[in-house]
Amino acid sequence: MGETGSTSGFMSAIAWPLTIETERLILRSHQPSDFDAWRADLAGRLPQQSPYDEGPVDLARCDADWFVGLCERHHAQASRDDAYIFGVFSQLTHQQLGPSWSTAAIISIGGKGLAKKQCAPPS
Repeated sequence: MGETGSTSGFMSAIAWPLTIETERLILRSHQPSDFDAWRADLAGRLPQQSPYDEGPVDLARCDADWFVGLCERHHAQASRDDAYIFGVFSQLTHQQLGPSWSTAAIISIGGKGLAKKQCAPPS
């Protein structure tokens, strides 16, 4: 079920066991190979649509190396059982469904209980 990326030593050493599959969907952690699609999705964000929407994101610092670090931070959060951050992908095409900022799910574990929220990249 898990996938292993090949773009960094970290990703080649760590399998991503946190994958949930249904007949039509795959929920899994983002991997460095998702960078181009992730960045293109965020570049197309609309102006703020609600109080919970941060609107456009400055992607100037979000290069491929930064994204590998983001994947590592998400994996570390899951390893500590703090939060599980999943992208939503098509079972048929393995492409991410919708913009990453609107379809990503954060499941937070800890003092706040279990919560599912929309997410954007950390600032």
